[in-house]
Amino acid sequence: MHVIIAYDVEAKRTEKFKKICQNYLVKIQNSVFEGDINESQLMRLRDSLERETKEGETVRIWVPSKIIETIQIGRHNSIEEGII
Repeated sequence: MHVIIAYDVEAKRTEKFKKICQNYLVKIQNSVFEGDINESQLMRLRDSLERETKEGETVRIWVPSKIIETIQIGRHNSIEEGII
């Protein structure tokens, strides 16, 4: 399945998130990764990112092949509510 991930974390912590994502996906832009992985890889990636995510940080995972399913880890700003 094709997966797109974007994260918004403290600047000093971006390298840790980058390393986790690069184990599974290709870097497209700063804090944005994409690629094809299987379901078990997605679960391992999600678990790794979730363990690292702190209060106020956001990780978003899009799985376009699943009718625009969005998996969000962490909190998001209220201004983003309602955005698909």
